[in-house]
Amino acid sequence: MPGSHSAIGRDRGYTVELSRMEDSRANGDINYRERRIRVRVDMAPSQQAKTMSHELGHALLEDEAITDRPFAQLMAESIAFMVCAACGIDSSDYRFGYVRPGRVAGTRPSPPSRQSAHGSSK
Repeated sequence: MPGSHSAIGRDRGYTVELSRMEDSRANGDINYRERRIRVRVDMAPSQQAKTMSHELGHALLEDEAITDRPFAQLMAESIAFMVCAACGIDSSDYRFGYVRPGRVAGTRPSPPSRQSAHGSSK
């Protein structure tokens, strides 16, 4: 896991660890009370970086109080996407299924535009 991810977590007051996460099926988690972020140790380094970016997104947003869990997940996933893109990590294989229209409160799936359905007009 990149050292910069761990440093960001520590700067926010969190311990950051790679874990077997035997008590969870998640790829990573954040415990606000214990100020701990865990990422599953048995994943590819790029997936670890993406998952750590996602969990750090929760920490940076301080979203513990957000009652709309899908919205909090969307925000954290958006941060992870931007971080990975900036670092040149293709995270498309690691997107979570809850990040799609209709799964986030207040959004609805929209039909694809002609341009997106048939490719770019360029």
